[in-house]
Amino acid sequence: MDDNLTRQIKIYCPLHQTVFEVEEKPQIICEIREHALSNDFPRGEYWEYCCDCQIFSPSSFGSGGKTAETCRHCERPTLRRFLCDECKIVSCESDEDTKGKNFRISPEGIKPACPGCRKTFGAAHSNRHECADIEGALMTHRAECPFCRKSTFAKASVPKPVEPLPGNSSTADLSGKMPSTQCPKCGNWGFAGRIHCGKCGAQLNASAEGVSPGTATARTQLLGSICPNCGTGNQAGSFFCNSCGQALKTPQAAASAVNTAPTGNLPPPIPNIQNAVPIGSQTIPPNNSQPQPSPSGQNKPLLAIVGGLLVFFFILGIIAYTSKKSSNEIVNSSSPSPSLTKSTPSKTSTPVSTPRPDNTSTSSPLIGRKGTLKTNANIRSTPGTDGEIRGTHYQDARLEILDVSSFYNNKGEYVTWFRVRILEDGYDQKTGRGRGNNWEKDGYLGWMEAETEGWIYADNISLN
Repeated sequence: MDDNLTRQIKIYCPLHQTVFEVEEKPQIICEIREHALSNDFPRGEYWEYCCDCQIFSPSSFGSGGKTAETCRHCERPTLRRFLCDECKIVSCESDEDTKGKNFRISPEGIKPACPGCRKTFGAAHSNRHECADIEGALMTHRAECPFCRKSTFAKASVPKPVEPLPGNSSTADLSGKMPSTQCPKCGNWGFAGRIHCGKCGAQLNASAEGVSPGTATARTQLLGSICPNCGTGNQAGSFFCNSCGQALKTPQAAASAVNTAPTGNLPPPIPNIQNAVPIGSQTIPPNNSQPQPSPSGQNKPLLAIVGGLLVFFFILGIIAYTSKKSSNEIVNSSSPSPSLTKSTPSKTSTPVSTPRPDNTSTSSPLIGRKGTLKTNANIRSTPGTDGEIRGTHYQDARLEILDVSSFYNNKGEYVTWFRVRILEDGYDQKTGRGRGNNWEKDGYLGWMEAETEGWIYADNISLN
């Protein structure tokens, strides 16, 4: 298949329960609400593909999802599943020969290629794995199931532990008690039944039936891990799998091991792998075999502590600077009055602003200041335009600041409101009312019957 050709694929959105066609690319966007279904298709998230109805669906495998007996779209019975080892597509198929069916699952994999990444599979048989996590069977070339984290090989062999020889023993004292041989190529000792040398990879015995030969390409950097090719557990220090010859380390490290053949007639002590602790595909030796930290690493905890203290004091400085700055500013208005610009009071008379849960400040330097109204303004029961109007006061009304509240309004604007006490009302130039004239019109009261304490938008006030 030509990887350079783009194609249209059918996608199922589980949120909107609809199927649509999109051009195949890493980012898959739902055409209903334009939300992302994948940012790295088909390698970012697990997907299911039905060979019969040719639809890709986001998969819940690995997050608690279970297999279904039929396809959720065409409702055909699912008889086979195949998990690609290159991408995250789980293909399923029935025995029906449906219209437009281009992909078929076989013991070797899926033909002619994976519907997601288009990888082709050779003649090597895939492993049939019963996954307890998804409660179903699938075929795959992966050595480990990504859902239940277990080996996909039906019979993964583990070499028997080899007892080390006493220091004064020789190879003639074995008498069948310890079946151990030396590699004729590099001189490395190991158990006699191994097929390949774990150090140089030389073949020592005939290959076991059903074991696929390994390759020279390193599959893992973890010493002592389960072989990703045949599932055999290897001893710590092995460069190659003892069963299939699979390279377990980089080719450079494996090649250098061939040139360091041991001397002498006695095999070195072979660690007992019965006490090793398997974690996933890695086998960790006992604690007494763990490498000791180098002297250069002993200073790392001290450096981490010093670095942490420097970061801590740096953050404290930023917090202190921000608090001082916010206490000396009137925040944000669309057309601020010159009298509401930043002031610089003396250090001894400037209290630190302490916000309350209702966004007000009881220690603002503006509390106690006096000012006048720049225009006729409503006085409200609470800060903000949602507060109940308690009356209207006129331009040039004298007032005193009792409290300050700053917050974001429903338009996303950061505004400031003052709770004030009216000392003397102003004068309405249009109506001629004010300064003691009691009146009522359209539900608004003159200042004699209005509240003399309440909240007024800060932009309507000019401080003295």
